[in-house]
Amino acid sequence: MVVAQHGLHLKDYTTYLDRLTQKLAPQLKPQDWQIIAFGYWEKLKYKEAGLAYSHAPTTSRNAYRVGRGLQLGHEDKVAVTAYQRAIATFPNAPETPRAFMKLADLTDDRATAIAYLDKAIPLAERLKRPEDVGDALRRKAQRLQKLNPTQQAATEKQLLEKFGQTESAAELRWKRAWTAATTQQINTAKQWALDLAQTNPDSEQAPKALFWAGKWAERLGNPQERQQHFTELWQRYPQSYYSWRSATLSGQSVGDFQTIRAQKPALETPTSRLPLGVGSPIVRELYALGEGRAAWANWLLEFKTRDNPSIPEQLTDGVLRLAVGEYLDGLFMLDNLRDRTLTEPEQQSQQAAIQALRQNPRYWQTLYPIPYWPDIQKWSAQHTLNPVMVLALIRQESRFEPAIQSVAGAKGLMQLMPETATEVAAKLKFKPNLENSSDNIRLGTWYLDSTHDTYQDNSMLAIASYNAGPGNVAQWIKTLDTRDADIFVESIPFDETQTYVKAVLENYWNYLRLYNAPLSRTVFSKSVSSPRTP
Repeated sequence: MVVAQHGLHLKDYTTYLDRLTQKLAPQLKPQDWQIIAFGYWEKLKYKEAGLAYSHAPTTSRNAYRVGRGLQLGHEDKVAVTAYQRAIATFPNAPETPRAFMKLADLTDDRATAIAYLDKAIPLAERLKRPEDVGDALRRKAQRLQKLNPTQQAATEKQLLEKFGQTESAAELRWKRAWTAATTQQINTAKQWALDLAQTNPDSEQAPKALFWAGKWAERLGNPQERQQHFTELWQRYPQSYYSWRSATLSGQSVGDFQTIRAQKPALETPTSRLPLGVGSPIVRELYALGEGRAAWANWLLEFKTRDNPSIPEQLTDGVLRLAVGEYLDGLFMLDNLRDRTLTEPEQQSQQAAIQALRQNPRYWQTLYPIPYWPDIQKWSAQHTLNPVMVLALIRQESRFEPAIQSVAGAKGLMQLMPETATEVAAKLKFKPNLENSSDNIRLGTWYLDSTHDTYQDNSMLAIASYNAGPGNVAQWIKTLDTRDADIFVESIPFDETQTYVKAVLENYWNYLRLYNAPLSRTVFSKSVSSPRTP
C-alpha cells in the first residue's frame, strides 16, 4: 500500500495494484481502495479504476468515477447502471449533471437521450455550473437535429442568449461562422467570428475566430481591418497556432508551410526556472539547487491530496514531475491548471493567480521543455530537417517519453509503428531499439524527411502524412480545396489529424517565440494584458 500511494513514478507500478486487488482484496479498507482507484486512473487503466472506486468511500465524486471508469473501459452496460446509482444516491451533487449527460451519450434512442439532458440542464443551472448547462444544451441541440429543427433552433437560441459565455456557445458561434463562409456569406461569417472573439475571449475557439475574421476582412476588400485582427490575435493569443499563421501572412520571418524545413533557428537555454507553488523548505531548496530527483522523492511523501490537489499543489507536482523526466504527466498537470479555474467553481478564486502565472515566460518555457536536443540536432542535420520542427513533432507525439507505446502499437519518442521502423532500419542498415532515444529519433527523422520529399517540402502535408498516412493525404489533395492552405487545414476530415497538424505547428511557433531571442523580444514587447498573454 505504501508503493500504491507513493510509487506512481515506478515503471511497473500497476503490477502492485494488480497484486493488491487480485490477491489481497479481503484485507483492503475503503481508503485503500481510494488509493488504488486513483493509481489505476492515473495510469489510464480506467476499467480497473472504476471497479476500485466502487469499493472506495461513498462520495459523489467516487460514484461518478465508477461509471466514467467503466465507460472509458468499454463496459457500457455496467457503466449505465453505475451512473444511475450515482444519480439516485447523490441527486444534487456537482457531478450529477454530467452523469445525466453520460447516460445520454450511452443511448442510441434520441428521445431517451433528450430526457436525460432535460434533467441535466435545470440541475446544473441550480448548482450554478454554467459550463455544464452549456454542454447539455449543445448535446440536446445535436440530438434534435433533423428530429425537430424548430426545437433545435430554440435550444441553440437559449444557449447563445442565456449561456453565451460558455465554451459550448463559442463552439456554436464558430460552427455558424464556418457554415456561413462555406456558403459564401463572408460578411455574416466575419460577424459571427467577431462576436465569438468578443463574447468568448477565454475560449479555445477565440484565436481561430480572430484569424478568420482577418482573412474574411481581406476577402471583403479590407486589408487594414485584416491586419487589425491579426495584430490583436498576435498580441492576445501569442501562443496560438493561429498567431503563427497571422505572423507568416503578415510577412514576418517565422517560416510558413513551404519554408519551415529549410530554416535552422537558434534556441537559447533559459537561465532560471519556474518556482514551485508549495512544498516544504527542503523540497524548495533541493529544487533550487537543481536536485530534482531528491526534491521529487521528498515531495512524494508530502503530497497527501494527489487525487484532488489544490492549484498550488498541482503546479508543484507538475514542475517536479518534469524535473525527473515524467514529461507526459508533468505537462498535463501544468497545462490543465487554467482549465480548472474555468470549469470548477470551487477553483475560480485562483483565476487571478493563474493569469499571473500565464504571464510568466518561465511558465511557458516549462511547458515547452527541450530534452534530447543534441540527438534531435544530430539526426535532423543528417536529413536536412529543421530541428525545432522535429522537437515540436516529438512533443506532440510522445511528450518526450522514450518508452511510451500507443494503443495501436507505435513506440517511442517519434511514435513509430514497428513495421515502419523495420523498413526504415533496413534501409539504414542497422538494428534499432525503439526505446533508445537516439535510435528512435534517427528512424523518425528519416521518415519525416521522406514525407517532406513526397510533398515537395510542404511541411503541413508532410506532418499530416506522418499522422494519417500518405494514402489519406493523397485522397484529401484530390477532394479538398487546395487553393487556400488554411481552408485545407480546417477541412481535414480526420479530427485527430487536423488537431495534430495545428498542434505540431503551434509547438514549433512556441519554441521559436520562447527560445529564439529576437522573436521572443518582439512577441513579449507587443503583448497586451489578457487571460491568455504569457
